[in-house]
Amino acid sequence: MTVIPNLLASGILTVLLSLVLAVWAVRSIGTKRSPFSGLLLSVALLLVGGGFGPPVLGIVVSAMAAVVARRPHVGERAQAGRVRVLLARWWGPIYVCFVAAWLMLFPGSNLLGYYFAVDGAAIVPAAFFSAFGLLFLAFISGLARDAPGEAAASELTAARAA
Repeated sequence: MTVIPNLLASGILTVLLSLVLAVWAVRSIGTKRSPFSGLLLSVALLLVGGGFGPPVLGIVVSAMAAVVARRPHVGERAQAGRVRVLLARWWGPIYVCFVAAWLMLFPGSNLLGYYFAVDGAAIVPAAFFSAFGLLFLAFISGLARDAPGEAAASELTAARAA
C-alpha cells in the first residue's frame, strides 16, 4: 500500500523512513515526545509503502510507550501480589519466546520452507498471532518486573523457596 504513484520513489522513501525509524528507536526512546514521534514515523512508513507489519508493530509499540510514559508505575497497580511476582519472574523466558516468534515470521518460515519443504502458509498465521500475543505478555511482565518493590518481592520469594 502506498499513496505515492511512482514505485521507485515509494521504494526510496520506504528505505529512508525505515532508516529514520531505526535511528529514532536507538536514540530517542525514553524521551518526552518519543511515543508521538514513533507513531508519526510508523504512520508515514505505512503510507509510503512500508507494508503492514512494521508500521502496525510501530503503532502498537508507540501506544505501549505512551502508557509507560504517562504512568511510570502502572505495572504495580495492574498486577497484585503473586501474579505480579510470577510475571516478573517469567519476564526473561516470555521475552525469549516473543523474539523467537518474530524470528519465525522472518526468516524462520522462509528457511523452513526452503530447507525442509514446510508449507509457510500454515506457519505464518500461528507465528503472527503468537508474536503479537507474546508482545503484549512481554509488555505486561516487563511492567511487573520494573514495578517498585519488585526486587524485595523477588528476594522474599527466593528466601521462602530456600
